Amino acid sequence: MKTFLNRHKPLIVPMILSGTVENVISEISRCKAEGADGICLCSQLLQPQERTEDNFLKIIKACGELPLYAACYQRGNVSQIKQSDEELADTLLLLLKCGATLIDVRGDFFDENEEEFTMDISAVQKQADFIKTLHKSGGEVIMSTHVFKFIPKDKIIQIATEQEKRGADIIKIVVFAETEEQVDEYYRTILYLKSHIKKPILFLLNGKDAFRFRLAMPLIYNPSIMMCVENSCVDAPQPTISCCKQALKIYNR
Repeated sequence: MKTFLNRHKPLIVPMILSGTVENVISEISRCKAEGADGICLCSQLLQPQERTEDNFLKIIKACGELPLYAACYQRGNVSQIKQSDEELADTLLLLLKCGATLIDVRGDFFDENEEEFTMDISAVQKQADFIKTLHKSGGEVIMSTHVFKFIPKDKIIQIATEQEKRGADIIKIVVFAETEEQVDEYYRTILYLKSHIKKPILFLLNGKDAFRFRLAMPLIYNPSIMMCVENSCVDAPQPTISCCKQALKIYNR
């Protein structure tokens, strides 16, 4: 059974960042050969006219036995005409129909804002309803919040608690650090979350010490996913598949 949940060790999951279906399939093939445990499709990088059932079925077929984590964000979306969150939700439902396993629901879905997290009552209810729809259709849900500045422990706890309440199976929070003190604060925060949040947490860092922080997470907190890339440029925050494999070997995972 394809699943991202209830795993005994973190899954090594590379992000596919290609802009054509042909390149997506080629990259999936290379990731499989390198030992990936799952695939993350960033479908916002495909032109809207390419986000079709036929193309998604081809991508799912290319994944083979590996589960697919599907996202379609507003940030980085290549559509020339801005799409509504309702339209993005339709794309996510289509991906689920075609065989995706894990669906990414942004923390500001239906109320887009800079911090990618909303407390708007109407939007929160729509998020919860959408997550229920995904669950009823057999999908697993990761809720994500990407913040490109330092945010304190209390704010992170609020986001994690709210994502859990709204029905997410996996909580995903991506934060940013500029100083060593901020990095240390995030380490303390993940230890708190480990004790107080029941759902799996994917806690990622951009900025200072991001690469080391991401590799350290399996030692501190056993997440369901280690996000990575097939090839990493210098100073990129994401480790490669091979780096993740080496880290898990060291951690005896």
